[in-house]
Amino acid sequence: METPPLPPTQPQPHPSAHRAATGSAAAAAEPPPPPPPLLPPSASQPARGKDPITLHISDRAALAAAWRTPHPILTHLNADTTWVLHLRYPAAAAAAAAAAASSPPPGRSRFNVVLDPWLRGPQTDGGRWFSIQWHVVAPGVRTMAELDALLGDLERGSGDGGNDGDESTTPAGDGTAEERERERNGTSYIDAVAVSHEFTDHCHEATLRELPASTPVLAPGRAARLIRSWGHFDRVTPMPALAADQGGGREDDWRVSLRTEAALPSWLGIGRVVTPGNALYYHSALVVAWEADDDSSSSSSSSGGGGSGSSGGGGGGGEAIVYSPHGIEPGVLADVVAGAGLRTLALLHGLDDVRLRPAKRLNLGGVNGVAAARACRARYWVPTHDEPKKGGGLVALLLSRTRWSVADAEGRTTTAAAAAAVVVRGGEQQQQQQQQEEEAGYRFVDLGSGDALVLA
Repeated sequence: METPPLPPTQPQPHPSAHRAATGSAAAAAEPPPPPPPLLPPSASQPARGKDPITLHISDRAALAAAWRTPHPILTHLNADTTWVLHLRYPAAAAAAAAAAASSPPPGRSRFNVVLDPWLRGPQTDGGRWFSIQWHVVAPGVRTMAELDALLGDLERGSGDGGNDGDESTTPAGDGTAEERERERNGTSYIDAVAVSHEFTDHCHEATLRELPASTPVLAPGRAARLIRSWGHFDRVTPMPALAADQGGGREDDWRVSLRTEAALPSWLGIGRVVTPGNALYYHSALVVAWEADDDSSSSSSSSGGGGSGSSGGGGGGGEAIVYSPHGIEPGVLADVVAGAGLRTLALLHGLDDVRLRPAKRLNLGGVNGVAAARACRARYWVPTHDEPKKGGGLVALLLSRTRWSVADAEGRTTTAAAAAAVVVRGGEQQQQQQQQEEEAGYRFVDLGSGDALVLA
């Protein structure tokens, strides 16, 4: 028999409302409460001009316009750490009729990769008594089926001769021949899923089971074994782990190192960067890398960042996003990502410093994020895994959270760098200062639930 629920506590505001403040907040000492009421997702206005191009998925006209550009789009599906990356099929791949696995299917212009899906319901690790959490901000989409329908609308509205992709487009599942065929085959506009950890806020069984069994899933060892145990997906592919000595400075390394048996196009690779000596791979990162056409490549953009790898167009070293929800040692990113000839368009790394008392550090926070963004020379730094979720159980009693603003994190990093530079003399000091200025060229973009960023 279930214990009568406790009165709900006051929900916390959306995390983006706290970015200007710092401080420390420990989790409440109370037994597991009922799920809190969800706050509505934010509805950001599109930014234009020199500012990053952002929009909300509820603005279908703006989203359809972004869909027709050659640039990748990054969408935050909740306020925590569920994402979808929309990659344009390269024209070279579309023209290579012999490479069937690399050519876009009929009616498709983008390949959609979902990261760490958790949309609804609680997540528990080790039982409710040990750890349970709920979202406090409503997700941008309620289900994987709703996301799939949105992607279908965009594909049907963004092709040659199509409409503008606004809300007047034909809704998914309306009985068209194409849609009926997709339903019969169990296919989806969600082309692949990448899971970073076995913990259920990253590897949420209920959300993952909403996907067709044919969906390719990539995950590290423990998470892959867990997902296989459900017996739902046809294939779960172990994600290749990239060690710090695998870069070697050769621009073709990522194409070799990230090759797997997963059903991915030949121009796309998904892998994992791990910190040496971190046996649990907790402080690690996923890398999604792809070959980009010249017109979609951001290497020649006038904005800062994105400078690692080849300086050429899409035929150079390739482009990537780096996803590190708990943080990673910055030096590892410099060795692996930059060394593999990849231009980092976006680093996904949290601002909040989260610790498990008395001493265990879980999320490395904003100061580490500044160093990581500079190390991989990211064009954009986008915070992730910072939603102030409602929690219960033993773990909630031991968690402490320090919230950083990006300005304070950058200030702390600059102060430390200035102190270190005192010991460097003459020309070496001048060279170090110049390097620090060049590496600080990222743009910080905070995306709420349902917000999207065009990686231009």
